[in-house]
Amino acid sequence: MAFGKPPEIKALKVTPTVEDQLWKANVRCEEIASEAWTTKWGWILTEYGKLREKLEEATRNSVTLPVAAKKLVENRSGKPIPVTETSKIGWLAARSEFKLEKYGPDVYKGMPFISLSGV
Repeated sequence: MAFGKPPEIKALKVTPTVEDQLWKANVRCEEIASEAWTTKWGWILTEYGKLREKLEEATRNSVTLPVAAKKLVENRSGKPIPVTETSKIGWLAARSEFKLEKYGPDVYKGMPFISLSGV
């Protein structure tokens, strides 16, 4: 049954004692993994420490620009927009005889969907 329903799997009934033992085993595995990480990858923490010290040393004597916190006041006048050729073209596009999509929004609909399950 390649495409049928999956076979029903009955869940195993686990007693509370077994659940506690599984939980303890899971916690122990996490502790072992944590210890293994520090032995395998602990060197990366010292490298980050060295990098941070170099960065602090480089930025200690650097020149910084003052923060531009004040908001600039805009004192431009709102003159009317002149009539241009672009605005005329924009108005022409709204008319039906100048529309680009003559036959609808999407002429090509794409390939039909083929179902592999035969349904």
